Amino acid sequence: PEIENLLEEFPLRIFSAKGNSSVQGLFACYRLPSIGVDDPNVQLGELRWYFLPDGGAQVLTTIEEIDRLIACDPADQRAEPRPLPERYERLKAIERHIKTNELKRRKATTMAQVVGDASEANRLQLVGWMELA
Repeated sequence: PEIENLLEEFPLRIFSAKGNSSVQGLFACYRLPSIGVDDPNVQLGELRWYFLPDGGAQVLTTIEEIDRLIACDPADQRAEPRPLPERYERLKAIERHIKTNELKRRKATTMAQVVGDASEANRLQLVGWMELA
């Protein structure tokens, strides 16, 4: 019960940057479109983790592997995020991976959800990201 109260205080999205990492890259958490929900006010789509290492084209999707990379201690130094255009391009690469490797395989996902049409409430949504520098 205490965790639910704590989560209610968090913002809808979380962004950060971790310094002094052994592996550099970008972590992102996305909410995928929910399947079989007709109510536009319901956002119960599955949350998935992704990590794109710097200089790499392969997006990591295994939670255990990503968790080892992004885990932080309270004393870990926070870094300044990279310039917005660079981060935006890297997020777009992760989104391309999601759209081509995951969303198109889901039979119940509409094209508006795949494209991420802003008028579509039940679409792919970035929930949080963290730079590893």
